[in-house]
Amino acid sequence: MNPMKYLAIEGDLAHAIAMGRPAVALPTADAPAALAAAAEAVRGNGCIDAPVTVFEGLLRLGSLPRQEDPHFARPRVADCGNLPVFLAEGGSARTALSCAILAASMAGISLLATPLIGEPPAGGLPARGLPADLRSLTRTPVAVVCAGIASPFEPAACLAGLRRRGVPLIGFGGFLEGFALAADLVTEDPQKVARTLHSKWSLGLPGGALILLGSAAEFDPQARFTACALVASAIAAAYAALG
Repeated sequence: MNPMKYLAIEGDLAHAIAMGRPAVALPTADAPAALAAAAEAVRGNGCIDAPVTVFEGLLRLGSLPRQEDPHFARPRVADCGNLPVFLAEGGSARTALSCAILAASMAGISLLATPLIGEPPAGGLPARGLPADLRSLTRTPVAVVCAGIASPFEPAACLAGLRRRGVPLIGFGGFLEGFALAADLVTEDPQKVARTLHSKWSLGLPGGALILLGSAAEFDPQARFTACALVASAIAAAYAALG
């Protein structure tokens, strides 16, 4: 079986990855204006933005979903639960965080930015246990930068669940209330975070890392996404420099 047959990386992004340039993956389920601002922030910080969509049965990285594109006219969002259906049927959709984490890992992108974690359950099911995106983080080598945990999930329970599963918790430039006690590292230094990620993955330890930008928790959604994108791109650049 060859999972890479389901992956499509746009030319500029593919070249950047091949050349070892830093890139930041972006889920695309958020408002278009917020997503566009986050992508621009990544580029402005010297990195390559890698928005993740499902396009005609492929996980596509490197193109923002255009509002006028009929493929994205319907408000459909792919997560790791319904992704196989979209791929099998040749469908198109924006992506939730769990799906973007998977695509980033397949493409060899180590950093991802999103405003909030805590993927809502599909079909209106009750929110119980660890959200789907955090379950993805426990088994996928991608570091996620976010500003907090979405309602109705309980932040303390989510953080504890991640930590029990070996996911480092990093507070960057501030942290959520009560997070400092759980954090493995609190810093404002992208290089220190990059070295932590490099150490984890060099040892072959499974899963990713959660980097919480708690100082952005009270921002409006667009500013929150932009702030997380800026931090993720700074860490991505520092990580790429480690070789």
